[in-house]
Amino acid sequence: MIVLPTLAGIAVLGVAGTVAVRRFLAPPQTPPAYTGPRPKPSEDGYLSHTESIRINAPLDAFRQWVNHTELNDLLVESGNLPSVARTEAIGGTFDPDHDRTGARRRVVLDDGHFTAEEVLVDRPEVFRYIVWGYTNYARLMIEHAIGEFNLPGRGGQDPPDLDLLLPATVGDGPALPLQLRAWHLG
Repeated sequence: MIVLPTLAGIAVLGVAGTVAVRRFLAPPQTPPAYTGPRPKPSEDGYLSHTESIRINAPLDAFRQWVNHTELNDLLVESGNLPSVARTEAIGGTFDPDHDRTGARRRVVLDDGHFTAEEVLVDRPEVFRYIVWGYTNYARLMIEHAIGEFNLPGRGGQDPPDLDLLLPATVGDGPALPLQLRAWHLG
């Protein structure tokens, strides 16, 4: 008769473990404020991933389009990654007609999770930003990521790139499946 209490104990532990894991991975009840300091980018020690697509469009038209399109219209769901539902300004301006350096916003994902984004560099040829404060499973592996659009300057011959930089110490878990977009202008 010891078998029945042992099986009941294992079942209770299994249910409790499942509830604990689901609670740990569930979206937060209230959005994080993201008003504290952001992670400091380092000079090196990042894993790098670059993807490119060449499109035939005038550079000025592309800049106008990308600067006046909402993030949720630029990024779509990819594999296991949720799409952006909306963004909420925290500080600074995201008005593309002004310098956006230092602007910060909360990114609300369609699965109820959040992340923060801050503009690090906003120049016509370079747009660099940092993303951190993941509330989903990415928080187990990524402290922060740096994204960068490199667009050719006026009259430049090199195509633009989008680089995603992740700290080399992303944890012991498997790498996240990432699908990024970049535009190369013809």
